Amino acid sequence: MSIVQSFDAITDRLQHSAGSNAVFGEPIVAEGKTIIPVARIRYGFGGGFGAAETATEIDVFDEEFGEEEHDGDERPTGEGGGMGGGVDASPVGVVEITETETRFVRFADRRRLAAVFFGGLVLGGLLARRGREE
Repeated sequence: MSIVQSFDAITDRLQHSAGSNAVFGEPIVAEGKTIIPVARIRYGFGGGFGAAETATEIDVFDEEFGEEEHDGDERPTGEGGGMGGGVDASPVGVVEITETETRFVRFADRRRLAAVFFGGLVLGGLLARRGREE
């Protein structure tokens, strides 16, 4: 399979998996409410290919192939390529639908809570230090 074919296959899979079912879960009906789970889906992929130019004066090739075999000619060099990718899925919240309203309920983001907590600690420390100086 060529690199172009591999890349096309990956992008086709991503297009088919990136539909609304990947972000919104199956609705759950309970106690007069319809709950729809919501997730954040992130895709990332990359690839590359490279080839070295031919070398005419590299001692390593002289040692490996010998002067007789390549006597003054251009020596072979390498080339290669690769691809990779990943998917990250994390719950974000739910859409809650009742007879009277529809609302989005966000789950607590631990990173945001940690940032607020540590920010509060820093602010508290600064205020305490300022109070001691006065």
